Amino acid sequence: MIKKNANIYIAAVIISLAYFLFNFLFMQRFLDTDQMVYITNINTMLKYKFYFFNPHHLHFETTGAWFHQLMIKYFENYGFSDLMFNLRLRSLIIGSIGIFATCIYISKLTGKTIW
Repeated sequence: MIKKNANIYIAAVIISLAYFLFNFLFMQRFLDTDQMVYITNINTMLKYKFYFFNPHHLHFETTGAWFHQLMIKYFENYGFSDLMFNLRLRSLIIGSIGIFATCIYISKLTGKTIW
């Protein structure tokens, strides 16, 4: 039973890591109008030290500002100082975690490692 659960987690890690690496390789290289609004809101929050809670865009704006501050604090020396890159990286990390959780959920529902 332990080996079967380990196989499920290993498969989920491999799938989510493959998703992360594929999307990281082909990360979006252009901006659209929505991204410009998000980045403007985040820059305003960071500059004036207030947080804007918009339920529809909570993931993009408030947590985006917090994630960017975290990246600046710990990883600025490694080149993670670009707000737009950090926002894209955060979205990719959250998506990979979602893929991992989905793989585990499907495995628990079906009882199979390979669907």
